[in-house]
Amino acid sequence: MFSGIIGKIGINFWVGWEALLRNKFRSLLTLLGIILGIFIVVTTVSISGSIKTFLVSEMNRLGDTKGLSIGKKEWYEKSPGKYERSPKTANLSMETVSEIRKYCPSISMVAAANVFGRLDTSHQGKSMPYELLGVTMDIKELWNFELSSGRWLQKSDLDTNEKVVVIGSKIKDELFGSINPVGKEIRAGTNRLTVIGSIKKRQLGMAKLMPFSIDNDMYAPITTVDKYYTGKYMRNAWINARAKELPLVEQAQNEIKMLFFRKFGTIKFHGFGANKDAIKEIDKMVLTIQLVAGCAAAISLIVGGIGTMNIMLVSVTERTKEIGLRKALGATSNDIRFQFLVEAIVVCLFGGLVGTFLSIFITSGAGWAITVFFLDKHGSVWESEVKVWAAIGAFIISTLVGTSAGLYPSNKAAKLTPVQALRFD
Repeated sequence: MFSGIIGKIGINFWVGWEALLRNKFRSLLTLLGIILGIFIVVTTVSISGSIKTFLVSEMNRLGDTKGLSIGKKEWYEKSPGKYERSPKTANLSMETVSEIRKYCPSISMVAAANVFGRLDTSHQGKSMPYELLGVTMDIKELWNFELSSGRWLQKSDLDTNEKVVVIGSKIKDELFGSINPVGKEIRAGTNRLTVIGSIKKRQLGMAKLMPFSIDNDMYAPITTVDKYYTGKYMRNAWINARAKELPLVEQAQNEIKMLFFRKFGTIKFHGFGANKDAIKEIDKMVLTIQLVAGCAAAISLIVGGIGTMNIMLVSVTERTKEIGLRKALGATSNDIRFQFLVEAIVVCLFGGLVGTFLSIFITSGAGWAITVFFLDKHGSVWESEVKVWAAIGAFIISTLVGTSAGLYPSNKAAKLTPVQALRFD
């Protein structure tokens, strides 16, 4: 019995395919709506997914999707529309860093950075202005630094306020050229600092488009910057942290806010940010793209379904005598209904197949072109990927459209009596 059903389906699929070939131009026009709709669905889902993958990978170059940042606001809103300068008592300190590490269980790592500002920096007659930051040790891992030479800051450097510095790749190139800078001295403002390491180039990928360079920064122990430069501990500081897991980011942020509320009496003096928030904005953008394109795809599929229904109605009219002959030879109404229903599904499945393969070709080609002509010079790659679930969904959609479009014509064909059909002219 099962083999008989499979055989019947196979025969009707072949009959449906022959019906398409008999009227090639008409079939092509009918297929265009289905092909376009499925193409838009699969391409939109795939490209929007690639956009998210690309943007998240670019974010990971400079930080971590589990990252958090906390900074003191220069001005806070005391009442609606009224702003006042945040008090000095709200300044962040190493004590704050220790408290976050102690009282926020969802945090795996925490570090601080204190921006002093630009300093005229020189070495053997070469002088350029560079940014000086005082940092703690864990900044290296939180900001994904990789050293090209030397070492990173150690606990002993912070404990003893050592006059040491790690420099960015641009500083190394401009002041030292091909010479290893480790062990050399630079004059930063009024102080001499010993270079203990240099960082690999970070301004890669889309970061090259930023209006400022992140490779011309100098990183000294935060205690050294405080003692020899700022005179006010962590005056322009912010704290970076990392949640233990991505799902814990919001919980970690709430733990820090509760700590700050107990410590400062309010959270108005500080700003709280999370890299995950940027991903949420990316998700919103991707969803908007998918909704807009989804509406266009829905219209195309509706048009394609109407076209399929139309061609099936014409097919019923053209093959009325064939229907009558089949019924006269013993075919049941269900046999006729099944025949035309399968033919409609064949039309839509073929359109879905063409639309899916066209989407794979365009998506892969677009990924290659974007990488070669736009991103390769920036050191980035556009990873194009066709979502398997989108392709499967496209086939399901095309099958449903074919089934819906074939119901009325197949029922019309099934209701014809042999006498009516054979007398049709």
